[in-house]
Amino acid sequence: MFLIKRRSSLGSLIKFIVYRFWSRNKVGIGRTRLMKLLFLVDYEAHKEEGEPLTGLKWMLWLFGPFSVDVLDTLDELEERGELTAEHVAGVGHFYTCRSEPRISTDIRKIVDKVLEEYMNKPLPDILNHVYSLDIVKNAELGEELKWQ
Repeated sequence: MFLIKRRSSLGSLIKFIVYRFWSRNKVGIGRTRLMKLLFLVDYEAHKEEGEPLTGLKWMLWLFGPFSVDVLDTLDELEERGELTAEHVAGVGHFYTCRSEPRISTDIRKIVDKVLEEYMNKPLPDILNHVYSLDIVKNAELGEELKWQ
């Protein structure tokens, strides 16, 4: 398993998820859904390989697991024109990517498994699942989530 440590690799992973969502649904993916899918990728990698894939520092925040590094990477990708972002007042941010980035076969296997199961579930169902995970429900608001 390859642990993603560089922001450029995280950017490729984010673009891959955004692209897959756009190519299947022809609409942008919301920031909350994207954040939870990335968390679920880490959760699945930890379950299968013993460590999360991204190496991100996940915090429990108001809407569940959150990583400021994801937001920073999204901003960088948007600034470089690698993602398109649309802000819908009162709804949130939505991202599109119309070219599929390359990611390794090992990473793709984990990501595809998560996307197959969760990509098109209603967001409340994804949130309920994430909130039910021990790593999340045993944490306090503002606390870093600990992989065990």
